Amino acid sequence: MEILGIRRRIRQILRDAREADQLRVQLAGCSVAALGGTNPKHVAVQGQWGWSPSYQDVLELRRRYDRLRMACESIQGRTFAQAYYLVETALHEDRRAREKIGT
Repeated sequence: MEILGIRRRIRQILRDAREADQLRVQLAGCSVAALGGTNPKHVAVQGQWGWSPSYQDVLELRRRYDRLRMACESIQGRTFAQAYYLVETALHEDRRAREKIGT
């Protein structure tokens, strides 16, 4: 009877170790996405080992930040009307992207 308990405990330890490894990978993915280091060709998608809802949230937030940063950088030297149009376009794209993913 004791051997069965030990085997069960070993299996649980192995499951916990695999889960901890996956959580480490997911957390690293969040960090990479937050820093803007995610290659568009290698984005994790739902169902993959490194994907998590938190990763997706961070990735979308970074994409929104990048779009707004690019709009702000292109404002320099433009009239107010041109700058307003660029920012509004970026915000509209952001709203469409959020509607698409349901946030």
